[in-house]
Amino acid sequence: MTGTTEVASRMYEQMFDSWRKAAEQGLHMQQEMIRFWTNGLSGLPRAAMPMNLTDQLQKVQKEWTQGMSDMTRKYQEAWESHYKSGIKVLEDLFKMPEARNPDELRRRTEEFYRKSFEYMRDLSQTQVREFQSAMEKWMDVLKRPA
Repeated sequence: MTGTTEVASRMYEQMFDSWRKAAEQGLHMQQEMIRFWTNGLSGLPRAAMPMNLTDQLQKVQKEWTQGMSDMTRKYQEAWESHYKSGIKVLEDLFKMPEARNPDELRRRTEEFYRKSFEYMRDLSQTQVREFQSAMEKWMDVLKRPA
């Protein structure tokens, strides 16, 4: 029985480690994107620019600020959903000892892993989709004629 418990324990550790790594990578992607955009809009000398260029830059910065606020709000919603899903998965995990036989335990374990990976996939897809949406918005802002 201890062999089965050790295997299950390692499986859970691997799953949670994968979940943690996915969350860290998502956070790193967000940080890099914010760093890219903040570095791109800072450090431009305003005094040397013509007046209409300064006005355009202020307009772009205002749109950028609004876009970043919207994007941050969407990420917050995605992470809240992700954590709620994680709590649900953990609740299901703690019900596993209630299995009456090995087949039911196997079924519950498979369902647990399937749900866990679906939640991670959904979070990753949401992050990529939001990132693409933000990049498209910024490209539209930057391509606009003066």
